[in-house]
Amino acid sequence: MNKYKLSFIIPVCNEEKTLQTLCDKITDECKKCKKIAEFEIIFIDDGSNDNSVEELKHIKLQNSFVKVIVLRRNCGKSLALQAGFNVVNGDLICTMDADLQDDPAEIPNFIAKIEEGFDLVSGWKFNRLDPKEKCLASRIFNFTVSRSSGINLHDFNCGFKMYRREVIQTFNMHSEMHRYMPVLASFYGFKCAEIKIHHHKREFGHSKYSYERYLNGLFDFLIVMYLMHFADRPLYFFGKIAIVCGIMGFFTLFLNIFAGILVMLCSLLFICLGIVTHVINLSALKQSRTETYIKERLL
Repeated sequence: MNKYKLSFIIPVCNEEKTLQTLCDKITDECKKCKKIAEFEIIFIDDGSNDNSVEELKHIKLQNSFVKVIVLRRNCGKSLALQAGFNVVNGDLICTMDADLQDDPAEIPNFIAKIEEGFDLVSGWKFNRLDPKEKCLASRIFNFTVSRSSGINLHDFNCGFKMYRREVIQTFNMHSEMHRYMPVLASFYGFKCAEIKIHHHKREFGHSKYSYERYLNGLFDFLIVMYLMHFADRPLYFFGKIAIVCGIMGFFTLFLNIFAGILVMLCSLLFICLGIVTHVINLSALKQSRTETYIKERLL
């Protein structure tokens, strides 16, 4: 029977009342699960202004398997996760939220799904207990991402996920890209799946949800779509824009010579931008991007 070393990465922002309970539940579950040989819990404090840091330091003193990383300010979930990815030792990495809405009792189910041959397993909060407006926005987001990416998942943004180590070594998280981790993983050739998980109602603290996330999510979505289709061939992207501008400029010449020339110059600008970006991409990123796609070496 395979046994794994499991690393938990848990971003924290003003969750002082939940931390000890969460640590105890994870510990109990890991000790019961026969599939887990060792485990570590890495808490990343993302600019809390309550007593979360003091509580984490107390938990650390009581448990040798706990690690604590404190960020200088609130940097966002993606950077907090990356800070954890940089120090993990586990074969499998499990990310969870710190608000007790994720249930550690689901951990064996994640491991079982990984053992079916998947590289990333995402939770699906099918009985989501959040405000209606948040649930509606989430449904729209998940539908859009699923249709655009071709990845059939119901809950891309669920914080409860499990990864094989090689998957998280592929990421360099920034902005709010954590929402698109299944999309990026699938793009690089990793197998993704999801399992239904129970979602508990928040009892302490308050949600970090804000309407600003809609705008941020749109920009990140555009970045991901660009990476999926044009990361290795930026000239194709800028070239298509240049062709459209060139055609528009040609017909605009008959209406206004100055405007037509201006639009055609924009076309030339996009072509030049595409060429420069393509050259930089080939010279600076070719090796690292090639390494990303390699699954196995037999040398």
